[in-house]
Amino acid sequence: MNWLNSIKETWYLMAKNKGYFLNKIGLESVVNNFCNIEKSECLNPANQQTRYFLEKEDKKFSIDVFFRKDNTITITPLPNQEFIGIATELHGLIRDSVEYKNVVSGTFSTKLLPNQFTDLKQFIEGLSGVTVLSEEDKGLNGKIIKYKTDFGDSVTLTYYNSTHKLFFQGLMMNLYIIIKTYLAPFNGNAIPTKISGSTGASIEELADQYIKHNLPNGFKYLDPIMANFITDSFTLVAAGTNLRDYAAWVMPTMRVLEHSIKRICLNSSIYLEDKGGFRYFNGNGSKTSPVFQDHNGSQVVNTDLQSRLDSDRVDILVRCYLYLKSNRHELFHTTQIVQGTRLVSTPEEAQNIIIGACDLIEESLKFDLNP
Repeated sequence: MNWLNSIKETWYLMAKNKGYFLNKIGLESVVNNFCNIEKSECLNPANQQTRYFLEKEDKKFSIDVFFRKDNTITITPLPNQEFIGIATELHGLIRDSVEYKNVVSGTFSTKLLPNQFTDLKQFIEGLSGVTVLSEEDKGLNGKIIKYKTDFGDSVTLTYYNSTHKLFFQGLMMNLYIIIKTYLAPFNGNAIPTKISGSTGASIEELADQYIKHNLPNGFKYLDPIMANFITDSFTLVAAGTNLRDYAAWVMPTMRVLEHSIKRICLNSSIYLEDKGGFRYFNGNGSKTSPVFQDHNGSQVVNTDLQSRLDSDRVDILVRCYLYLKSNRHELFHTTQIVQGTRLVSTPEEAQNIIIGACDLIEESLKFDLNP
């Protein structure tokens, strides 16, 4: 994989001159956990150069923070100060706290009805920390809307009323994941993403290799939307965007695993209440019962359903459910005591979770091929 390392080194060289994707609240949270902020002073309104005067254990030091127009920041510990080592240590902590590093850009397009585009627009603009940079209707050349977040994420959406086509350009960060997930139910076709830049083809090739290796037989039988989710997960793996929590890589594949459970149930004439989790209509009007139950500390399929399922289907349903239950919650749920929230801390852990899910998805598809 020397060629992959070469690509990632290129991304690093391209990214190291960029600012950190961190807003002022996030910055000052890191600083306050390390030391005391005595005061801050804007030295240059033109480039938002702000000097922070800091104190830790009676040792005073300073850093300059540049709040850039793209909502990223750069940091410079002041040279020739007595406690430059403490300032440099703080700089390292701030750098390490940044969730997104080595970010790449991507593009995709999809069909979308005008009312669906309006709903998407309202949804994005209702998100916390999102600002509309500009909005321009160029008639036949499309309606162009530019969004940014308060930590430097940015995307441009272009919508063509005449063809009902939406075109996305932007960083593969929060807004990319949110928008791709939002669009998934509207289009039965997969929405492929093209990675921008000279390394794009190689990233796509690597994602395809991951798919061929981990879903060698089943990928072509997936519903196009589900296939797109798998592609998104492996594209994020191939792009190698550094995160503090890699659940974003995992989540698209977890949705496919969830669908595998629902697909097996549907093919066995078990009809689920979509908003009720894994609960099925039990034939008593609108009442539902759980598909999975606890029995002496183990998860089992509801005994009332077992006459509709052979032992192999029962086995794969339980294994898919347990895997989903163990790994799906990271992105969308936190614990009440924040310190107890499980994170997907490394790329390797995320990739292993994705591969484990793909093994189960591949196994579940054999029932479609051999009913």
